[in-house]
Amino acid sequence: MLSWPKEVIAMLHDKEKRQRPRARVSWQVTIKSSQGDLSGETLNVTVDGALVLCREPLEPNDTIEMVMNVPALVSPLIIPARVIHSNICNPEDETLCYEIGVRFTEISEKNRWLISAAVQRESGVMLMP
Repeated sequence: MLSWPKEVIAMLHDKEKRQRPRARVSWQVTIKSSQGDLSGETLNVTVDGALVLCREPLEPNDTIEMVMNVPALVSPLIIPARVIHSNICNPEDETLCYEIGVRFTEISEKNRWLISAAVQRESGVMLMP
């Protein structure tokens, strides 16, 4: 299990500037890519994608499979996705980490509802009406 300094997490949350904010939840993930498996942690999620903190970068447009361990669920969600961006968190910080933005490419309506319900239960944010 990865653990990040609270200061790093707070700094990254402050950088969120989306028109439709994502829900801030910290879920363990495994990203399966052509480079192998990467462990990470979500900074925020929506039913369309996620921002993940990892120790290794990925290339934009990489096709991945994201295995999300949602605390409210017995089994992890396995969701195909595409890397939108992969940026170093803070070049001056000695804690090397990358923010990886992913968009889910094939997500069932059931998995959308599961994510939405888990987010609402954990953070009170409603992602779907």
